This record gives sequence, C-alpha cells and structure tokens, in this order.
Amino acid sequence: MWSQFAVFFSLLAVSISAHSENFILNEQELIKLINESPETDRIKARLLGSEVNYRRNDDPYFFSLNGSANVQSSREQALTPFPPVRRASNYELTINRPLPYGVDLSVGYNAQKSTSFIADAATNRLVGRVSFDLFRNFLGRTTKSLLDDAKLGFEAAKIQNKIDKKTLLFQTRRLFWNYVAAKESKDFAEKLLKSSREQLKLVKRKLRSDVADAGDVARFSSQVSEQQSQSLQFEGNMRQLEAQIGELFPSLIGKKIVLGPYTKKDS
Repeated sequence: MWSQFAVFFSLLAVSISAHSENFILNEQELIKLINESPETDRIKARLLGSEVNYRRNDDPYFFSLNGSANVQSSREQALTPFPPVRRASNYELTINRPLPYGVDLSVGYNAQKSTSFIADAATNRLVGRVSFDLFRNFLGRTTKSLLDDAKLGFEAAKIQNKIDKKTLLFQTRRLFWNYVAAKESKDFAEKLLKSSREQLKLVKRKLRSDVADAGDVARFSSQVSEQQSQSLQFEGNMRQLEAQIGELFPSLIGKKIVLGPYTKKDS
C-alpha cells in the first residue's frame, strides 16, 4: 500500500517538475531560437514563393533537345514495274530555344534512308526553323513583361528577405530588453512597496502613541496601494511579454521563464 503511494507521489513529482521546466532567458539563447521560429519559416516561404514564380516564367526560355525516329519496313511483292520500298528510316535531332520576344528558334539534323529492290538512297540535311507570334505575343509584349515582372519581384523579395531577418532579430532583442526593463521595474516597485509597508507600520505605532495623526496613516496607506498597483502592472507587463515570446518561439510555451544574467549595453 505504502509502496503504491510512494510510486504515485514520485510520478506526480516528475509530472510537476516536467510542467514547470525553466527556461533561463538571456539574449544569446533567445537569438539561437530564431531559426526554430515559425516566423523564420514564413520569411523563407515568401522568398521561395517569389523564386518559384520567377523560375516558372523563366524556365521555358532555356535550350531543349528533342529527337525523333521513324522506321518502316515492308515485304510487299511488287505488282507494278516500280518496286516498293522495302525499308525506310527517318531520324531527326533538334535544339530548340524559345525567346521571350515572341520568337521560337530551332536548329536540327535530319537523316533519311531508304532501301528498295533496286537501290539504296540516303539524305542528310540541316534544318533551321523560326516562328513568330504575330497576334497575342507580338515582339514578346506578353511574355517579356511577365518575365521582367517576375524577375523584379524575385529581386525585391531577396531584399525584403534580408529586411525581414533583421526585423525579426530586432524584434527578438526588443522583447528581451523589454522583459528586462519590466523585471527591473517590478523588483524596484517591490522594494518601494516593502519600504512603504514598514513606514505604514511605523506610522500606525506612532498613531497609537499620539505622535502621528490619521492623515499620516491615510497618506502612507495610499502610497502602499499605489505601489501595489504599480507592482501588479509590471507583473502584468512581464506576463504579456512572456506571451509574446511564446508566440514567437512556440517551443517555450509551457516553460517557466527565468531571467538569466545579462549585461546592460552602454547608451
């Protein structure tokens, strides 16, 4: 029975300790988590989306190699004075290059060979083709503008990517130092609150000895209430900043944030 209780309480202690895992907050550790932030993934996704759009518009304008082969054979017996072709083959290899100006170019090599009952014949030739779009894409008025727009969008996205990374780094540092400021303000408010409470106790003792009046007690009571309000306000600021840190770095959700050592920057 007691062993079962011991196991239960030990598991409960492990569970509590797991849920109360601390994260020692300092600037460098927080910066290391930037690569794990969903915001970093969104920044990368925006750049990749712009790059994909540019590649999709640019890919058709590269060289391509095309080939074809056609072989025919026949065993037909001749019924006329002209013997039929027994075997014919046609091979073609072309290099194609569309241009963003509404022009398609191609250069190729064509080989034809035929075999009949009488003789063999072979023909080799170079083939060049040029085609123009005279209507929808005359002189590339559509494809060229789309390509230029996609290229400029990609260049702008690369610049924006650098800006977004710097902005995220600045946001991370600002969150850290805002948290430091809120923690220091809360600690200072707690010290003032402790001092005011001691002064209030002293004034109340003096009131019982007729050394102080009720106005002094009211003034110090008001001061204690004001400093309690300030302390709660700074505590609320800390909780709000912790929530913002958790939104930026979800891996910290559920952990207790404990401010670690830090060095103030010279102003």
